[in-house]
Amino acid sequence: MRTSDGENRRPWRSGVEWSRSWRIGAGAALVLALSALAGCASTPNYVTGPQRALQIAQTYNLNNAKANFTLNTALQNKNEEGVSAQLDDAYYQMLRDEGKTSEGNGKPAHWHFTVYVFNQAATPAYFVAETAATKTSKGYGDLFLFKKDSPKGPWRVLYEEAVLAKNMPTFVSAGNGYVASAPLPKILVASPGAAISDLANYWSNYANASAPLGLLQSGPDTSTLNAEMQSVASGTASQHGSVLASFSEANTPILAFPTTAGALVFGVIDWSFVNTPPSGSRITQPSSRSNADALLAPGNYTSITYNEVTAVALLVPKAGHIAVLGADQGVVSASGSDSSTPTVAPQPTPGPAATPTPDRAPAATTKPAPTPSCSSTVTSSGISVSCS
Repeated sequence: MRTSDGENRRPWRSGVEWSRSWRIGAGAALVLALSALAGCASTPNYVTGPQRALQIAQTYNLNNAKANFTLNTALQNKNEEGVSAQLDDAYYQMLRDEGKTSEGNGKPAHWHFTVYVFNQAATPAYFVAETAATKTSKGYGDLFLFKKDSPKGPWRVLYEEAVLAKNMPTFVSAGNGYVASAPLPKILVASPGAAISDLANYWSNYANASAPLGLLQSGPDTSTLNAEMQSVASGTASQHGSVLASFSEANTPILAFPTTAGALVFGVIDWSFVNTPPSGSRITQPSSRSNADALLAPGNYTSITYNEVTAVALLVPKAGHIAVLGADQGVVSASGSDSSTPTVAPQPTPGPAATPTPDRAPAATTKPAPTPSCSSTVTSSGISVSCS
């Protein structure tokens, strides 16, 4: 995970520093703020308690910094699972392919955690940890969903989302410092599964500038994102080849938890971008892997496919519109067709690791290549292509 200060997981949003424990009531707040107090005199027989959850979150913060500093996938996967591990495994590989050996400075982020532990007596069990805003985070905090798969298994991060602090969910108190894991409100504007499908279908209509939002709320990860992708696709198709994107709901369990406003829903959407340069052209990836996402092997390609996953957190309300609270996304693989060994000038030895650019891909550079040549750059809103 790379969302702490000085790091870069989903760089356009990073972690925050204020406490929201008061939102579920004064009695629960004392426990959820996790002061030095021992907690309630009568402890329910749940999988874990608020104080233990805080220790787990803090340990994750320490281990994450160590894993980042050494790009240690094995250590990282002891602390993350599912889509969170998938995204970070790919990111570590991208950094290694660029010749880098480290990310961050090895020091944990200065996070203040607030935890919300669900009243679950059996595994799989979950709890939520929030961080508050920093001066550089532009109002965003981080929302983690931790999961314990079995009674003797570890707690690991399953989802991590950058969420505007003002949009953080408010959970339903279950007493004794816990929050309710069920039931969901009887009336929601859409079921959790339908809400994820609606978002995937809306993204699939990115080429249609007038695609209706339906139940979705306008925002950075809906109308703004589709407008950006539509602009990229139409401009690329008319000038520099074509970019086609497809979206589908991943074969991943959808999780939903009650909130005072409705339901907090987690799910995964798969993306596939196919970049095809103009006829007779090739996209060249040099041995430095600097002309496209570093996960793409060196070669000359007449077509490149980028596979991306997006872990989303939605607020499905009792009334109104579905809000995309967070969309944690990244390229997990890249492949090309019609590859041949590129003829490029010798590349210099990579220098010290640099901070990744906000679009999770290295800046495009000009390298000697057959004429005409194209470059492809993956961004948060799609793929940008230019040819010369």
